[in-house]
Amino acid sequence: MTEGLKDLVINGISVVVVIYGVLEALKQAGWLKSTLAPVIALAIGLIISSAYALVPEATGVAVRGLSLGIAAGVLYAGVKKNAENAKGDRDG
Repeated sequence: MTEGLKDLVINGISVVVVIYGVLEALKQAGWLKSTLAPVIALAIGLIISSAYALVPEATGVAVRGLSLGIAAGVLYAGVKKNAENAKGDRDG
């Protein structure tokens, strides 16, 4: 795999997770309507891409850190919900 393609796969997937996490947080807080989400996603992607072009090391570290944090939060919420559903199935 070429270096450019490797960067796109690693950082591109991380950026997608960050954008998704930010959009979901904004929607849950009531600060974003679902109809505006695609436009905001494009804007966030453009900002992150520009930052990566200007300061690749710092942006890469920040995006990876954010994506790991968001992924951990989603995983925690999923496990918690499944545990509650399993508990409800046993009780009910």
